[in-house]
Amino acid sequence: VPDHTTLSRRGRALKLDRHADAGSGLDLAIDSTGLHLARPSGAGHAGWRKLHIGVDPETGRVLAEELTRSEVHDTAPVPAMLGRIGGRLGRVYGNGAYAGGPTHRAVAECRQALPNAEGVFRPKAPDVRAAARLDPLTGRGRHALIVARDGRAAWERTTGYGRRNAAAWTFSRLKRVLGRGLRSRSLDGQRTEAGIVIAALNRMAELDLPRAQRVT
Repeated sequence: VPDHTTLSRRGRALKLDRHADAGSGLDLAIDSTGLHLARPSGAGHAGWRKLHIGVDPETGRVLAEELTRSEVHDTAPVPAMLGRIGGRLGRVYGNGAYAGGPTHRAVAECRQALPNAEGVFRPKAPDVRAAARLDPLTGRGRHALIVARDGRAAWERTTGYGRRNAAAWTFSRLKRVLGRGLRSRSLDGQRTEAGIVIAALNRMAELDLPRAQRVT
């Protein structure tokens, strides 16, 4: 069994298959979370990384992941993550951090390859107030207009926005089962480590996930 130092050294050069197939069609929930690094306390922003994922709400399988430095905005890895998913996507769900024009454009640019793709990101308050001035043909303007007209609760019911929670549940499973931090020292090694963690989480999801049922 290789020692930890050997595994860390090999991990920097390990190549993982990071492509996934959406098949005939599925939705995607995207989100990000912070993972601590194996460093002394007080390291500040340099002491953690940000893990971005795209999850199939039906199966809990992570289709795309990206590990970045802590200062990278949530929207930055979205084009690369979508580019690694083959097949057809339905709706791409995300919270208000993804509600700007760049993310809506990233989803729209995938429509040629993913013709059903639509971004469903929680509209920010400034967009809702300016809904009448936004282009209603864009996802950003259309969703802001619905919220301004019918309210957020109605928009969430209409769009199925609750499916975004699949990403939060996935992070909860990841941190409870596989830990809240990364051991590798280099960024390349940390990305490999995150990829291995996601592969292990997907293997667990293939066996099945807990299912909640209301009991009277």
